[in-house]
Amino acid sequence: MRLRVDPDTTHQVSVAGGSFVDGRTVEEVAELASNVWISIVVRDGTLLPVHGDTQLRAGDMVTLLTDGDIPERVTEMFTKP
Repeated sequence: MRLRVDPDTTHQVSVAGGSFVDGRTVEEVAELASNVWISIVVRDGTLLPVHGDTQLRAGDMVTLLTDGDIPERVTEMFTKP
């Protein structure tokens, strides 16, 4: 679904190779960042179904929903090797 305006609480990040989340499941990430929800994962141009056992990989484009601003520590989990 495409919205005319993205909510302020929607953030897109790309999973960096060697980052903390590279190779981890959505469930593992959710346990570490309780105020962040992974709602969309796009891999190689294909939308993936998001389940607890969906494994994140380097290069995935991930859409996060938060209950406010995204904390820097969460961004770094996806972007810093």
